[in-house]
Amino acid sequence: MTVRLTVLGCGDAFSDGGRMTSAYLVEDRAGRLMLDFGLTALTSLQRAGIAPDSVETIVLSHLHGDHFGALPVLLLWREFHGDPAHPLTVIGPPGMPARLRALHEAMYPGSWRTAWRFPLELVELAPGEPMERGGRRITSLPVNHDAGAEPATGLRLETDGRVIAFSGDSGWCESLVALAEGADLFLCECNLWSGPGEGGHMSHERLAAELPRLSARRILLVHMGPEMLSHSGPLAAERAEDGMVIAL
Repeated sequence: MTVRLTVLGCGDAFSDGGRMTSAYLVEDRAGRLMLDFGLTALTSLQRAGIAPDSVETIVLSHLHGDHFGALPVLLLWREFHGDPAHPLTVIGPPGMPARLRALHEAMYPGSWRTAWRFPLELVELAPGEPMERGGRRITSLPVNHDAGAEPATGLRLETDGRVIAFSGDSGWCESLVALAEGADLFLCECNLWSGPGEGGHMSHERLAAELPRLSARRILLVHMGPEMLSHSGPLAAERAEDGMVIAL
């Protein structure tokens, strides 16, 4: 079966260039899964004509708002508008359930449910410990990005004989080599144009130097800042665009 990835949002925290924040839809034999659910993800889903309650799994790279900030709105949408028979599983780094509840209460005080109208499961994914869920294999590895008390991770999804890797937000680190190894598609952050790329975000200069070490078959640059977006010359890898659909 063909695995399909739709770029619902590949922008940075500030939506530079008018791009939507981090949200990638994967469709495979098991159904619909999303990598990240950033601030604009619910809007992006509905603009694409995708029912929000048709996504049964969300895997989070880390717990910055532009990567998980729309989850409270999604939960309330599903509570009031969704099909109660459609379950949702949210998988994230250790500490995610508590952070999600705190975010939800900050945004909509008193609205967190101990029992939602739909089945909700919150699952912590320990870095370096692969998880098997519904025929998929999900692995996270720690990356070079400060996300607070909870770890920032990159993700590797193996499903239907295909591999999708995602750096999350990260400056250069060795985990990126392992995440990208043999992947059919590697979504790689490239926020900056120049510099060492070690301060929590990747630079194009550093990525270009390290590119021979990344063995993914196809690399898409995501989470680009103003300098990256304004650069009109050739790049080390393909630039992602909101709305791209990729068949693997």
